[in-house]
Amino acid sequence: VSFASAPLLADGIPTGNLTLTKGSDRIWSADEVNSLRAIAALFAQLQGRIAAEEQLRHNATHDDLTGLSNRSALLTHLGTRLEEGCDGPAVALFIDLDRFSALNDFLGHTAGDDFIRVMADRLRERTGRRDFVARFGGDEFVVVPHGPMTVEDAEAEARRLKQILGERVKLGGESVSRSVSVGIAVGVPGQTSVQDMLRQADRSVVAAKAAGGNSIVRFTDAMRAAHEMRDDVE
Repeated sequence: VSFASAPLLADGIPTGNLTLTKGSDRIWSADEVNSLRAIAALFAQLQGRIAAEEQLRHNATHDDLTGLSNRSALLTHLGTRLEEGCDGPAVALFIDLDRFSALNDFLGHTAGDDFIRVMADRLRERTGRRDFVARFGGDEFVVVPHGPMTVEDAEAEARRLKQILGERVKLGGESVSRSVSVGIAVGVPGQTSVQDMLRQADRSVVAAKAAGGNSIVRFTDAMRAAHEMRDDVE
């Protein structure tokens, strides 16, 4: 068997080979070798183009700092999760770190970024494989459990995540921790909109922080009535 092979090069780095084989001895002509090189170059360009497109798609739906899904991906996921016919109720846990700005002031923004990464890693590693975890922005995260969940189970999950995120972290020779406030929103597929779900979760976590932080608040009908009246006044 004889063969001729040309490398697939991306910025001078080989990513594979394109090989022609023949089941007998032969001498490959210069034209054949040059053609093989030209085809290999086209394949390499195609590989690079596909890789660049995949990276662009990833960047559009993921947070640069943590690698978690971003707000845009969260909106898309919630839209799918709240479609009519999906199992319900659907739950969103809105997590906000307490007094995070003080940590930034004390240790600096680089340490603050490192702390956010640790929190993201804990959420990624300690939630279900099919649960959806996103960085909503700043020091805010949202967890959407995969399957339907009762209010009681949602509160238990919020307590579990609150404890996990509250564990101490080593940063720059310092051992630090932040408590977290968690807002719980419950939606019914086919009835609750994405915006309503996020609004409920946000208002719940605001209520948790207003109560002093380090607490869990579930959005209730009483809170809905109070906010509707306030909105009407505005």
